[in-house]
Amino acid sequence: MRWWGDFHDPLLSQLIEQAIQANTSIRLAQAALQQARALRDVKLASALPGVMLSGSAQRNQTESADGNNSFRAGLDARWELDVFGAVRSGVNASEADTLATQASLQDVQVSIAAEVALAFIQLRGQQAQLAIARSNLSSQSETLQLTDWRAQAGLVTSLEVEQARAASAQTSAQIPALAANIAKTRHSLT
Repeated sequence: MRWWGDFHDPLLSQLIEQAIQANTSIRLAQAALQQARALRDVKLASALPGVMLSGSAQRNQTESADGNNSFRAGLDARWELDVFGAVRSGVNASEADTLATQASLQDVQVSIAAEVALAFIQLRGQQAQLAIARSNLSSQSETLQLTDWRAQAGLVTSLEVEQARAASAQTSAQIPALAANIAKTRHSLT
């Protein structure tokens, strides 16, 4: 079930474990599973033979006579013959309910893990985009500087300088939006 381990990212594993432990839907599903198991155990116990022991002791004493002790012990056994299979069917139904509840818990756990993994992968993608944008800005700034020098030397036109300036400005404008998206995605993971 720990498919996220294939990503070999300890932070992703930590985030998923935290989400699974803190999620109320998972806690509710775990409680439902415990309840289903308890009901199954009760049904199973009713299908088995039962023995009940009882005992009592009593002392009677009157003023005119010595005391009288009386002891009683009892053993009671019960077992219901399941001729038509109603008890076995009840046990089987309880077992099926338990298995269905367990599958539901696993579904919730997988869903939570998938949501966290998706957000985490989105975060890593956004971080890569930001790194690329910063690298591009650095290259574009160098290109703008070179284009400026070439324009001063009369080797290029002012149009080429403005194109280099526009490309640099456009990339520079993207960086705050990328950083804001990263912050938003990071916040969704906590």
